[in-house]
Amino acid sequence: GIVKYLRDDAETVSKIILLMTDITQSQLLKDELVKNIEKTKYAIQASNISFWDYDCYTRTLKTINDPISGFNDDEILSGEDYRKCVFVEDLPKYAFFSQYLLNRENRPYSFDMRAVYPDGSLHYCTITSKPFEVNEDGKVLRYVGFRKDNTELMKIQERLSEAKEKAENADKLKSAFLANMSHEIRTPLNAIVGFSELLQSTDDREEREQYGNIINHNSDLLLRLIGDILDLSKI
Repeated sequence: GIVKYLRDDAETVSKIILLMTDITQSQLLKDELVKNIEKTKYAIQASNISFWDYDCYTRTLKTINDPISGFNDDEILSGEDYRKCVFVEDLPKYAFFSQYLLNRENRPYSFDMRAVYPDGSLHYCTITSKPFEVNEDGKVLRYVGFRKDNTELMKIQERLSEAKEKAENADKLKSAFLANMSHEIRTPLNAIVGFSELLQSTDDREEREQYGNIINHNSDLLLRLIGDILDLSKI
């Protein structure tokens, strides 16, 4: 509200004018935005995904749910911070990706690599990138992307392979293995369900496309997992 005092010739307040503005709608929109941001962060955390936003001018990244930053969403990282975490044999892959960012190429980019997190653990990751802001000359100003940690899925596939070998010699082991898969399937399924819900709650074309890519990626992983289970069941 705005209050205005009107005075007469004797400088005595003769009138008080009060102007009120109804901000209910704007406050509701603000509350809804906060809820959507929290939903997005929850879905990212539940899907074991790190989100990053790269500024082509400063060559720095802002991240969400990133173990490399200690899960500190306020910390600003550089490309060198990430390079230090790349598994030595995958440095050439990261070099190609870095060049893609430096050239500000106006196209999506995706690759797989291994990373060593600050706690010393080795992780198998898929990096996806997409131009988010482009100037009139076609040069990218900002990229956004995700780093999907596939380590658990890799472990699942290793367990699948080991269990399949054992199941060839014992039908009992095969049955026990299939019973345990109900738990393993939840990893990609949670990502599909979570981002499908987010897909319905946003009208932003860029966000819908990003969420769609994540859903497709986890659908492929889920299909591969189910395919392995079906192959085993034929033995």
